[in-house]
Amino acid sequence: MRFLFKLVRPTIFLLTLFAFLLLIISIYLVFNDGVAKSNRILGIMHLAGVREEMDLLERAKTPKSFMDSEHLIMFLFSNADGNKQLQNSFTMCLTSLFSKASNPQALHFYIAGDVESYYIAKTVIQSIANKFGIHNQILVSYQNISQLEDNVLDIIHTVRQQISSGKEHRFSSPLFYLSIILHKVMPHNISQIILLDVDLVIASDISKLFSLFNNFDQEQAIGIARENQPVYQTTLWEYRKNNPKTRVGEPPPKGLTGFNSGVVLFDLQKLRVSSKYNSFLTEERMNALVQKYKFQGHLGDQDFYTLLSFDYEELFYILPCGWNRQLCQWWKHNGLGEKFDLYYSCSGVIHIWHGNCETSLLNYTTF
Repeated sequence: MRFLFKLVRPTIFLLTLFAFLLLIISIYLVFNDGVAKSNRILGIMHLAGVREEMDLLERAKTPKSFMDSEHLIMFLFSNADGNKQLQNSFTMCLTSLFSKASNPQALHFYIAGDVESYYIAKTVIQSIANKFGIHNQILVSYQNISQLEDNVLDIIHTVRQQISSGKEHRFSSPLFYLSIILHKVMPHNISQIILLDVDLVIASDISKLFSLFNNFDQEQAIGIARENQPVYQTTLWEYRKNNPKTRVGEPPPKGLTGFNSGVVLFDLQKLRVSSKYNSFLTEERMNALVQKYKFQGHLGDQDFYTLLSFDYEELFYILPCGWNRQLCQWWKHNGLGEKFDLYYSCSGVIHIWHGNCETSLLNYTTF
């Protein structure tokens, strides 16, 4: 009997320990499921900031004057885990931005992408801010596109389906159409936001870019620079052939050249109340515009803004080319060399260099 008792006692202990561990695991899973559901309800997640953690939806309850005092900058940043080139571009962009910023404490970064990329971006921002002596003062917020409400995702899918060529390409992801519905995603007392590509070198104080919102007239809701290559001259070849006197696809200053979305200013308040703009977030109106111009794009949101500008120039403030100096010269060497400089020419001060189509920016850094 004593032998049996000695044998059973450790067995009972192990079974008790096992049951306790199962209980702990169950509690953990239930808790995390609740957190996940809460995050899905919130939609916009503020997982961890360099400054005090606060969800954008909670910040919407703060006074409007406080929100407007911040410079809200959005980056599309996804699939960064293991992508050193993307991480290096983001680091270079943020370093240049901080090196020129006169009031870095006013910066509020809004990262849209996947969770892993958000943490990479947050770490980069924190490291650079510390390098410039700005500790615990920069706010970073996060948007997971998969957690957007269904009606918002439906708009993105509708627009993408209408204007895209249908072939899978670099800008096929819904993430690259997110900007067209920012006015439906952001809290209502956030009135302005700027979207920046990561392949930029900022050569001027970013507050000067924000000051350009003051140049918008009553209808202008989006500030965006012209495309510096004859991209849309080729995309719209069929329409141009049938309409030889059209301005569509023609070079600046009088042509409707098309846009580049490497730098975009959004007046969210104007977009919210613009029946003209919002009517084109529907399948019927978007399809009519696509059919009119025989349009098939492959460049995400900038195709949408370009197409809309052909009929509604008044919605757009044209940024001076120096605020998005694109360096890509692909079309110069691929059939349009004779007309290339009519699109590519950019005089005046360069405030932002844009290394699109993987053009090196090493020669444009000053930090």
